[in-house]
Amino acid sequence: MKRSGLLVIGAGVAALVLLVAGVAIGRAQTARPATPPRKPLPPAAHAHATGGACSAHVPEGWESKREPTAHERTAAGGRLDSLANAPDRVKRLNELQETLAQQLADGTATAAQVVELMKSERDPSVLEVYVAALQQNPAQANALETIRAFRDLAEASPVPELRRAALQFLGGAWDRDGQVRATVLRLAKEETDGAVRHSALACLKEYSVKNQDAAVAVNAELIAIARGTHADEFRAQAVLSIAPREADESAAREIASFLQDRSLDVRMSAADAMGDLRADHRAFAVAQLDAAIAREPDAGVRAAMLLNIVKAGRADAVAALDRIAERDAVLKQDAADYAQILRRGESDLARVMDEKARLETSRSK
Repeated sequence: MKRSGLLVIGAGVAALVLLVAGVAIGRAQTARPATPPRKPLPPAAHAHATGGACSAHVPEGWESKREPTAHERTAAGGRLDSLANAPDRVKRLNELQETLAQQLADGTATAAQVVELMKSERDPSVLEVYVAALQQNPAQANALETIRAFRDLAEASPVPELRRAALQFLGGAWDRDGQVRATVLRLAKEETDGAVRHSALACLKEYSVKNQDAAVAVNAELIAIARGTHADEFRAQAVLSIAPREADESAAREIASFLQDRSLDVRMSAADAMGDLRADHRAFAVAQLDAAIAREPDAGVRAAMLLNIVKAGRADAVAALDRIAERDAVLKQDAADYAQILRRGESDLARVMDEKARLETSRSK
């Protein structure tokens, strides 16, 4: 069973890049801790957030720290153009990101120039490289003018690919005044271009990681979208974009209710979210997923629910796994394997999965 191709957590890098390169060139970081530590605000940002005098000035990073020579500017632009159009695509895309990130860091390129480069680009992979390179330079990426420029692109550009790239950037942006959230939510609710609307919904997952203080409010908006939207692909992405670690008891119950949804993709998204609920909802998540498996008609969704029982409960999931092994012929072996591993006291999910693979390999010999 395959999930809808639209269910992603952000704008995807071209499949060729992922499959051949084996590395994501689109995100500055491909993995984040479930509950990342909050970072102190940079001085300029703190001044803005607290109403200090710096908030009236052009933020550091929008303009370069020094003025490069005309020769440096021309050489930098020529280098980027040659990389973006080189025939060895995978290698050159990675080189393009590295080169642009370095130029942003040393002042031979500015965020304003990156925006102008993006306006003339239509290739989604190149657009994503531009976004990733800029996100590697927080001083420029977090500048108010940078964020405002990307909000304008997301709302007003006539090019759907460019709007989606702008939304990718906004998902990882630091939202000082709530304007990023307002822009993205408006597009998530009202946008008529389906791909752009989907990107708006998808980027809210990363937005809540970056802006944890707003995550509860964003969760409520996503639940409302999932309740009030007719198209299942948007409903499924709304549920998938909920930040489970920030879900209170009410939100956890709302997520659990989607385990009974009419849509297979929505049920799958709900299972994924349940598996990532924070520790104080562990028993609730295991019980809800256990009950959902008992009534779920699709074997693929049941398998996903089983895995999320393991994720949510770890050692607390053993009793539920034993019950599933007894009543579900399709999941019997998997449930028994997971129960066996967890009974040994293993709690690290990666090691649980490694041990599961070893058990399957040993049976195939």
